[in-house]
Amino acid sequence: MGFVGGDLYVDAIRLDGMQSNAVRGRVVAKSAWLLAEDDCAMRRAPELRLDTQFLFAWFYRIDQLTFNPGAVIFMLGSGAYCAKLDLPNPVFSWHDAVHVLDGRFVAGVLCDGSDDYCWHSPSIIPALKRGRTIYRDGYDIACYPFHQAAQAAMAAGDHRNAYLLHKKSAAIAPAYYEAWFGMGYALLREGAWEQALGVYRKAAALFPKEQTGMINTALNHAALCAAHTRQLGLAIELASMSIEHNQESEYKESEAGKAYRYRAEAYLMSGRVAAAMADLEQALELDRHLESARWLKGLAHDQRNELERANADHAAACRYDKRYAVSYDTRGDTGFLYQADQRVDWDQIDAADIALPARDEAYWLNYMLHDESASLGRVPDAYRSDALCREVVRASGPHKLGYAKYLPDSAFTREIAETLVASSPGWLENIPPRFIDKALVLLARPGTSGFALAQVPAAVIDFDVCVRAVQCGESIASVPPQHVNKALCLACVTAHARRLDEVPPELIDDDLIAAAIAHGEHYGFDHWLPGMYKTRALLELAIGRYKCALDAIPGYRVDGALFAYAEQRYGQDADWPALVARHDCGAIERDPRAKCVTECWSVFWTEPFMLAQIAREDDYLAPYEIPDASFTQAVAEACFERHPVYFYCIPKRFVTAAMSDTASQIDPDQIEHIPVAQRSKAICTRAIKEDAARNLALVPLALRSVKVCVAALLDDGDQRLVPGAIYFEVFDTLIGKHRKQFDLGWLYLNRAEGALRATPRRIELAMEDCQFVLDAHANEEVDEDDLAHARHALALCHYLRGDMALAALWPQTPEQWANDEMQHFAEPLEPVDFDSHRFDGLMEGLDMLVQRRDYRNAMGQVDEVERMLAQAGCGDAVKWAHVLDKKRFVSLELGLPDVNEATCRAAIARLEPETLWCYLPEHDVIRHTLRSCYFRLGTMRERNGMPLAELEADLALVDKALALAGPAEDPSVLDPFREGHAALLGILAAQQPSYKTAYRRAAALLA
Repeated sequence: MGFVGGDLYVDAIRLDGMQSNAVRGRVVAKSAWLLAEDDCAMRRAPELRLDTQFLFAWFYRIDQLTFNPGAVIFMLGSGAYCAKLDLPNPVFSWHDAVHVLDGRFVAGVLCDGSDDYCWHSPSIIPALKRGRTIYRDGYDIACYPFHQAAQAAMAAGDHRNAYLLHKKSAAIAPAYYEAWFGMGYALLREGAWEQALGVYRKAAALFPKEQTGMINTALNHAALCAAHTRQLGLAIELASMSIEHNQESEYKESEAGKAYRYRAEAYLMSGRVAAAMADLEQALELDRHLESARWLKGLAHDQRNELERANADHAAACRYDKRYAVSYDTRGDTGFLYQADQRVDWDQIDAADIALPARDEAYWLNYMLHDESASLGRVPDAYRSDALCREVVRASGPHKLGYAKYLPDSAFTREIAETLVASSPGWLENIPPRFIDKALVLLARPGTSGFALAQVPAAVIDFDVCVRAVQCGESIASVPPQHVNKALCLACVTAHARRLDEVPPELIDDDLIAAAIAHGEHYGFDHWLPGMYKTRALLELAIGRYKCALDAIPGYRVDGALFAYAEQRYGQDADWPALVARHDCGAIERDPRAKCVTECWSVFWTEPFMLAQIAREDDYLAPYEIPDASFTQAVAEACFERHPVYFYCIPKRFVTAAMSDTASQIDPDQIEHIPVAQRSKAICTRAIKEDAARNLALVPLALRSVKVCVAALLDDGDQRLVPGAIYFEVFDTLIGKHRKQFDLGWLYLNRAEGALRATPRRIELAMEDCQFVLDAHANEEVDEDDLAHARHALALCHYLRGDMALAALWPQTPEQWANDEMQHFAEPLEPVDFDSHRFDGLMEGLDMLVQRRDYRNAMGQVDEVERMLAQAGCGDAVKWAHVLDKKRFVSLELGLPDVNEATCRAAIARLEPETLWCYLPEHDVIRHTLRSCYFRLGTMRERNGMPLAELEADLALVDKALALAGPAEDPSVLDPFREGHAALLGILAAQQPSYKTAYRRAAALLA
């Protein structure tokens, strides 16, 4: 849409595609729609003035829109945003539309928690265009102010007024489910169970029967009321109706468990224990945190005289809420959770006499003092007096401080400012500058967040203030440079361990790392600290400096040696026994919610204990959490039986042939993690069938049959993985059976190679295939590259036959023929046992260190990864490229020229022989590494006075770098090398004029 200078009139409009202020006037429409592309985030609506009957917004913020007073808004998005939206217009969020709009205009809701919208635009837009209403019969939007006032009264705990206002709403809109439900809820909260029952049944009848994905909460509450008033048959009937309503729903939410729980209680009170037990099992399956159902399940066991089970369920319920401590000997129902039944006389007031409450200062003060979700921002400025504000401050106490965002400057006091800063330094933003001094700032508590030095007057900022700022969440990068030193960084890391990644790399040392370990938490230890920061020496340093490190270090890392160090350091302290008790096996038994891997020190892990933890239903000990040294054969087998998907985490010395075979049957791609010695023919066959191209490299050479290799090549596999002994036969099979699926030149040239690799060489067959390619080129069936390759190979065949005259057709000397790459074939490597999981972890840690510019520790990490590859005999060129490129970069940053040069030469020696395929993304990694190494070697020397020959040698290396761009790579990958290339050509041009043209071309690319 272009720009509209005045008002825009339409029947319906999609606003999500419009720019802000695309319409200078108003957008006048019967309906407006804001529909996001997905539900990943809330989008911002364009800034427009909207005059519409209805706005439908899905995952859009609507603050930027200006509405006419009569606009009715339906929206679905962030629950927090919808709840806090404060507009004078009627707003129906999430699935409230099903109670307001006629069934023709809403689609079926999958479940209450579904974030798909239910408004049916193909029906709504035509109906509004014809001037028809889209509301349900019996609903009138005029009830909305009373409904809104009723909700406010309920939130303030004023049940009577909430009931009356809902009653008025129901009188205006007699078919409005929410009005009747609100009346019932007000009665229930007052303890008028019998009266609430009748109202809830009326509400339940109004619930849209077609919305079987949503829970009819009125039926559930009615069943609870009936059970509480001992109308057990009715309670069972109502709960059964609720269950039946959702029976066909594809998605059962946890709330659906309540109907089973209410019916179960009625069954128990009726003596039908078996039926109750079945319902309670179903309730807990739907909602395992439904503790009233767990208490009732214990009661059912008690009535069956299953005392051990009864006690277990009773104890589980008590852990959730002490009210469940009531004994089964004294109570046979959950009535102790609720008020006793009473009657109220609220219906003496006629609906016609019910009016909206006057919203004066007294009203707003009552709202602020009694509504838990109240916001001072909702109080109109005219009533937001200093007296009201100070009363709100007094009543709010030291924890409910949201008022500060809306407190007038005149209402602030020093005491309020101190309360706010002591609670959270983020409130500095709302405190008038006249109160902000050093004393106030230092009230901020280390470990809190939200401090911003930008909120502190410049005259107040000194070293002490900066230290407190970083202790309270300010970034070290925001601190004036003159105040950034080790002491400040240590204070920052001690308060916020994860801020270690903000410390300037030149200040990172063992002291700071030890502080980060000791003052961190388990998740941060595992995911934020690189492996080089978690060596035994650093763990001992952390423990030696800070006793709290023994709680911060995850239990799985505290083995016998670390425990011995801690005991030597703190064993004589009075609290040592209590400290050990927090982390022994008994701690896990005392607190079923505790996780063994984090809370229990591995020094105490016995085999029976580990087997029990692996078998736990929740918070079990997973294979990837178990240290290598803690594995036993029994533990390995238990891990595999419980979690075969984590087969790769089991140390290979404990992997049995049976495990390997089962793992392969579950997932054939697990061949990568199966010990090479256990890769049987059956395992390899499954792997090839699953992904032949990827898995061929993992098949032992002895099992790479013609059939296996043909399958891999048919799946776009790499011919370099075919053993030389069967190379000819593999390509002979492809030519005989699959000729049309491949490029002819590629097929015949590879079969020719197979003939030359055979023992003895089958030179005549190779020559025939080369001649076939030459003839095919004449018929335009092969390209120029294949033609050149065929001529070269044919000349080689003549040389091998001793016919030097014909070999001379390809311009090479006898010495060059003797060393010709075409007669020196690289056999594929045997697969090796390699821990790719550990490799990935080390590389992740290395990336973290490089990102933090901690190159000292990065060098130690890269050396460890390099040793791992070398010791395993890993020949994966891509892995080597990743590692050597990191080492090249890190050594350069550390200023280690000898290491850097050696690394570049080692990378070239290892990677240069690789055949790089055009469209394999992983081969671009090799190209990148080779480019960087060629360029580094070609530009690292001082050129003043360098002889021309050596300059040309450097240029040859730089040219190699610039020639290494894959067809799938962005051309910009060469940009970092062009300036160095032009500079080198400039030096050469000064000595040798023949380079001037090349220099001008290179310089032009920099313009």
